Amino acid sequence: MARRYSLDAKVNALNQLEDNGGDVLLTSQWLDIPANTIRYWRENEAALRHSHRQRQQMQMTRLRANLQLQMLERAQTVLGLMNPETLAGAPVNQLVSALGSLVSHALKLEEANEHSDEPQEQTIRFEYYYGGQLHLAPPWAGGGEAQPDALQGRRLREALGQNGTGQNAAAGKRARRADA
Repeated sequence: MARRYSLDAKVNALNQLEDNGGDVLLTSQWLDIPANTIRYWRENEAALRHSHRQRQQMQMTRLRANLQLQMLERAQTVLGLMNPETLAGAPVNQLVSALGSLVSHALKLEEANEHSDEPQEQTIRFEYYYGGQLHLAPPWAGGGEAQPDALQGRRLREALGQNGTGQNAAAGKRARRADA
């Protein structure tokens, strides 16, 4: 009679096969699984891993939902303790802190549940619009054209009335005149 293997056992065998450098016989002996069975799993590895990933995602979704429900129930219990008698004799800051913490965690779990898909790479691209067209570089980057002076160039300092040390040249002259 043929043995039945769980999806976890199949993926574990594939992982062990990978750790053994693809040696089917060694993996077969190590796990006490027939070599032909391991070869068959290796041929269907993509489908097995996909099924395993889907099952894990479903389990995580259920776990998050259960955990969120438990946290919300505890928050409701804390809210129930906030009656006029309790408020009069108990430290309110502790109840508010506990409630705030539970609600915060529940909201984070809800947000995580909404974005529970596999992580996706995010690309941030800066585009520049000038001259009626979209460009990947700003106009001062100079795509082969002569580039203007840097923003901290000498002409800018002169226009701002600063000397080479970043001081206002006119103010320095006035200060020297006042000392004299």
